[in-house]
Amino acid sequence: MKAYLPGIAIVSMVSVIAILLVRLGVGANIGFSSLSFALFIGLLLGNMVYPKISSQADKGVGFAKSKLLRLGIILYGCRLTLMQVADLGWVIIFMDIFMVISTFLITYFLGIRLLKMDRNMVMLTGAGCSICGASAIMATSPILKAKASEVTQALTVVVLFGTVALFLYPWIYHTWFLPEQALDFGVVVGAAVHEVAQVVAIGRQVGEGAMDLAVLTKMVRVMLLVPFLFILLCFLGKNKNSSGETQEFAVPWFAVGFLAMIALNSFVDIPSELKQIMIMVGQIALTMAMAALGLTTQFANFKKAGPKAFILGFGVFIWLLVAGFGSYALLM
Repeated sequence: MKAYLPGIAIVSMVSVIAILLVRLGVGANIGFSSLSFALFIGLLLGNMVYPKISSQADKGVGFAKSKLLRLGIILYGCRLTLMQVADLGWVIIFMDIFMVISTFLITYFLGIRLLKMDRNMVMLTGAGCSICGASAIMATSPILKAKASEVTQALTVVVLFGTVALFLYPWIYHTWFLPEQALDFGVVVGAAVHEVAQVVAIGRQVGEGAMDLAVLTKMVRVMLLVPFLFILLCFLGKNKNSSGETQEFAVPWFAVGFLAMIALNSFVDIPSELKQIMIMVGQIALTMAMAALGLTTQFANFKKAGPKAFILGFGVFIWLLVAGFGSYALLM
């Protein structure tokens, strides 16, 4: 436990500052939440102070970035019901399927055909951009038997352009959208933004209803990770390794937990006091996860990925932006 304490302490400090800023009304006019402040403060510290103490804090910060994020997403399910999930409709599910398939294929075409990049790095980037960011990359890497450097490059691309999305999408909403279009915007965010945490942070800046729809839409993409991995196994013909054992991959259990929490909230009358505590704990967990994400995002790493990785990430980012708004407009 001692190894985790320094990182947890730093993340907690950033989260407390972020929550206090929200309580003081800072950034309220542009919809800044504790998640947004935690990320930005984390980014500042992550590129100024954190590299000097990372060896002591990495375990705790990593715990917040992974475990607390998943806990926050699971507890977020107690805000929602199965009726809301059903209200998404087949149109939104079809939109998510289209975004996952098209984004992965676009990434593959740009990276392999045009940029002549390493296949593993391209496919890892495609998985991360089309489904659920770092989680998808880490789940896909054992299937591809990817090197650590390939995983790092793909993660760098997802983090970089996911961070850009955190600034760009709220600006697009406040500049071009009307308040009554907030729910529509939430669907686009869920269908187009890389990471679950980024979807939550952007949705929070738009409004509660938009955040609910954004998370629901995003979680459909997350659940598509399992069929995606099975299809990838068949495509590569690597469903067995040299010893004849079946290749394993990580199942996104937090998505299952998220759905279970929605079902619990739909069929069980949870006392309002308990539900408020669960929501509060989930919000704190997500805030700490965003702080951890900021702390571990060093801009120096972006240079190491190289210009081709940047071009690939930029091209896919533009596709997600255009296809997200375009497909929603056509389908609705």
